[in-house]
Amino acid sequence: MVKNRKSISKEAIVNAFLEYLKDHCYDAFHAKILHFVITHHDLIEEKFSGKRIGYTTVEDLDFKQVWIADTDEETISFDVLICPEIYGQVKLGHGDFETQSINSLWLVCSCTAKIGTKLFDLKIGPAEEYTTKFKSSKPLS
Repeated sequence: MVKNRKSISKEAIVNAFLEYLKDHCYDAFHAKILHFVITHHDLIEEKFSGKRIGYTTVEDLDFKQVWIADTDEETISFDVLICPEIYGQVKLGHGDFETQSINSLWLVCSCTAKIGTKLFDLKIGPAEEYTTKFKSSKPLS
């Protein structure tokens, strides 16, 4: 009989995996999110209440959730939900700007990696806007 065996909750596994991704893959996710923000300028302006935005940047990524999309003996595919903090220079008129931030845009990145490589071969797909239509086949939590 095994004594003092601790059970690990799904939430603890999700949190540990998200922390691992944040600690080891942050820059790669940041690059994908920043590319989305730059190439979807109209959507970003809409999130800033329709105000005209000059310059935008992504400061902080909040890793919210992860879902396993598919696995086999060699690879794992998963989706990561991220809420970035986006700063933009809002045009006030007469050449005046004010820096404001939003964190209401949720994005999903689909990823693949070989099992057992500590995600050194992680491939991150382009970021997409998370909507209520998004369905993941196997949520971790």
